[in-house]
Amino acid sequence: MKTYILGTVLALGIVISPAFTHAAGLTSSQIQSILSILSSFGVDQSVISNVQVALNGGTPTNTTSQFCYNFNSNLSMGQNGSAVIALQTALQKDGESVSITSTFDEQTASVVTGFQQKYKNYILTPVGLQYGTGYVGSYTRAKLNALFGCHNSQKPSITVLSPNGGETWQVGNTYTIKWSGAGYDTYGGKPVDINLLSYVGPNNYPVVMTIAPSISNNFYNWVIPSSVNTGAYIVRISSAVTGEVISDLSDSYFKIVATGTPSITTTSPLPS
Repeated sequence: MKTYILGTVLALGIVISPAFTHAAGLTSSQIQSILSILSSFGVDQSVISNVQVALNGGTPTNTTSQFCYNFNSNLSMGQNGSAVIALQTALQKDGESVSITSTFDEQTASVVTGFQQKYKNYILTPVGLQYGTGYVGSYTRAKLNALFGCHNSQKPSITVLSPNGGETWQVGNTYTIKWSGAGYDTYGGKPVDINLLSYVGPNNYPVVMTIAPSISNNFYNWVIPSSVNTGAYIVRISSAVTGEVISDLSDSYFKIVATGTPSITTTSPLPS
């Protein structure tokens, strides 16, 4: 059987080449026979469509670009629009035979049911169902997003900008703590916690206090309270979202001094 399939695929590779199709002048019935063979082998519908275009003398569409879509809303019979087009495209990409019409019709519902049966362990079993419903609810969307969701490849990170080492700050004065992050916009502007850590030595930074919890900006104006002892400190900025370990520390320590002590502020971090 494997030999037969391989031979068929190689033959089709020759058949759909422009030179062959131009010379052979395939009839409509011959073209349909070839398409039927591809369909019987479970070839993706987009590939079959391109083969059909090639066999009729056209130029196949470039399918190397990757499709992705985030399914954020439930879908059901009668709906129209871009989300339905994305659903039908995703179903095609998954090997289902469905027309892209932008309308959630009976055919689409039937194909969705097949998709749900195919991935029943992820979609149906968790909610106690044995058979697909054709309704695109949360579990169906979760599987669609796992297969076709647009995922940001850039890992979010936070970078402390100030104080970042070498500064001298006075008790009672106001200073701006600043931070930024790669992918921070796509991170969603989620809140961060700001903590003051005592600099005892390398890799020894006990927490002294929480300066501010759940800050959604990328800066915070801090009035240094009199309760903070003079000494060497670093700042830690960390995600305030449970389960996300995203944080950064000052590159080196800065000093907090008593009121009236000369203050020094650096514009760049000291060498480590």
